[in-house]
Amino acid sequence: MTVSGLVTISLLVGDRADRNLLAEFLAHKGYRVETVDTAELLEGRFAGFLVIVDEAKARQVGPTLFEARNKTIPVYTPLLLLMGPKSAAAPWLQNGFDDVLRMPMGKEELLVRLQAFLRLRDFGEAARRASEHFMASTLDALPQHVCVLNLRGDILLVNRAWRNFASENGLSKSNWKGVNYFAACEASAARGSGDAYAFLEGAREVATRARHSFSFEYTCDSPREKRWFLAKVTRFAHTGTDILVVSHENISVTRLAENHLAQLAHYDTLTGLPNRAYFYDSLSRALMQAKRSKWLLAVLFIDLDRFKMVNDTMGHRAGDEVLREVAERISGCLRASDVAGRLGGDEFCVYLPALSKEQDAGLVAGKIVKSLSEPILLQEGEAFVSASIGVTLYPHDATDVDSLLNAADTAMYWAKDLGRGNFQYFTARMNHAALERAAIESGLRKALERHELFLVYQPQVTIRTGTVSGCEALLRWNHPERGLVLPDSFIPIAEDTGLIVEIGAWALRTACAQNKVWHDAGYESLVVTVNLSARQLKNDELFSTVSAVLQETGLDGRFLELEVTEGIFMEDVDRLVVLMHRLKLLGIRLSIDDFGTGYSNLGYLMRFPLDAIKIDKSFIKDIGGDGKQSQGLIANTILALGHNLGLKVIAEGVETQDQLGYLHQAGCDVIQGYWFCRAVDAGAVCLVVDALEAAPPQL
Repeated sequence: MTVSGLVTISLLVGDRADRNLLAEFLAHKGYRVETVDTAELLEGRFAGFLVIVDEAKARQVGPTLFEARNKTIPVYTPLLLLMGPKSAAAPWLQNGFDDVLRMPMGKEELLVRLQAFLRLRDFGEAARRASEHFMASTLDALPQHVCVLNLRGDILLVNRAWRNFASENGLSKSNWKGVNYFAACEASAARGSGDAYAFLEGAREVATRARHSFSFEYTCDSPREKRWFLAKVTRFAHTGTDILVVSHENISVTRLAENHLAQLAHYDTLTGLPNRAYFYDSLSRALMQAKRSKWLLAVLFIDLDRFKMVNDTMGHRAGDEVLREVAERISGCLRASDVAGRLGGDEFCVYLPALSKEQDAGLVAGKIVKSLSEPILLQEGEAFVSASIGVTLYPHDATDVDSLLNAADTAMYWAKDLGRGNFQYFTARMNHAALERAAIESGLRKALERHELFLVYQPQVTIRTGTVSGCEALLRWNHPERGLVLPDSFIPIAEDTGLIVEIGAWALRTACAQNKVWHDAGYESLVVTVNLSARQLKNDELFSTVSAVLQETGLDGRFLELEVTEGIFMEDVDRLVVLMHRLKLLGIRLSIDDFGTGYSNLGYLMRFPLDAIKIDKSFIKDIGGDGKQSQGLIANTILALGHNLGLKVIAEGVETQDQLGYLHQAGCDVIQGYWFCRAVDAGAVCLVVDALEAAPPQL
């Protein structure tokens, strides 16, 4: 029996005669025979597909013989023991030998045994090649860049994605096998790459079993784009030895998506500034730093004045442009360490860390006020806004985020009350006012359901006849703890909070129902006047509310007069014109309250279907006696204007005979004030009407 092809057998046989005899026989049968010494065998420097060792050498080498065999993995090298006929084979087989050859042995038996091991070798080689092919094919199908290393860092295998990436980045190499990956990382770390050093440390920990796996995210930018990769190193047992599998996954798409989501979650999409949640979080972290470093920190609460007018007159696209420009101007007034955010709508906030002195916050606030007072150029024309800013300081005013923002918000409203377009520092007096406001707001929310609100009525007297032509319904609040609360104390708060819509609807329904009661009692000419706030006029449900009230109460619309303030004519004029014409279809009268105190355009005024204007009491109080003659001139001017427009003119706040006489001579139509009657409850109105009819005043 001969062997096709040359197969090497290694001999570690001490007896020269036995060695030569065995070598000669094997060579004759077609095997290549090599003789190795102990050192060569232990170091793995042999070529045989199996090794024949005699008993004497086996005892000499001991267990290190089997350790040497492990160096040939993944190829398995059978060890055959050459022994005498009387030696026990079992202990040797138990220790790791694969078979024993007892001498003397028949030549045919020896060849059959060698052929059996050769078949096992061929089968193992085929299985190993199939496994490696399967592994290579599997790895090639992966999108990650993968390489397989031995524990020393030598590359055993790389996949297609690895080769392609290397080629694309100028690292083309036809054969990566044998390249030491750890050495490449060391060279990169020596050039200053912190990522390479961190990865190398983690990979070595896996190689030495300090950890089972390691993952590390790093950037590897190309000239065209920013790229993120996730590197993973995992240790696996493979055909008797451990290997390291290293993968590099391009996670740029995921990271960019996460960054985009973070941008959406943390930043305002319109201005690019931090949004409310992110600004609060940033301020919270800044306060912790301020506490550690004993910083003085300021918070600026910024609210735009007249921004709604931009939206209403120029459209929301223009409003968005204004907000973007405002964000840029605010940012342009800040240091690199300062942070600005958009809280929502037309509200912005800024915090200024590490200030040298309190006045520095005022300097920044002043710069912002000045910058925002400049016109903003838009495609639609110039837009004008201003800013009211509240300033609060850490740690003087408060030490937590919510308290600082509340204090700054309070100071901002103070700035608005002082005329807008300015900044104010928070003070204890403002805090008292804020607490007072909060208490009133809280009580006001419960006032309607507790029936604490009520109406009184102030008669209006026609000068020509001296009779009562109507009454103005005036709102009062009977607070359970404060007693009688006048409108000046709670109407502005109701307006700001939107409660005025519900309260106003109640007042309208109550006044109309009361007037119907008077009509049914025989006072059929009385007109009831109800004030409408700006917030009510902006409510889309106003027309349907008024129409429903008239239908429910049965009051003819001719006996209801709705009174609005002059200031509302500066906003959304076209919509107001349409609304007022619709109201006129119900027969309702319309009048302007406090005329002369606003800035309405007379051209706009002529577009509204008005019935009357009311001279503000500030132009009445100094008429006559030692008062200023200019007040009388203003009243005369308003009277002339009203009559020229075909409107009835009402004077409110008439308290003296001199005022009454002057207005009578000037041609005023209707008088309202203490000189005739204070505001009275509904039951007393009829008594006043009867009294004036019985004894008309001498004018």
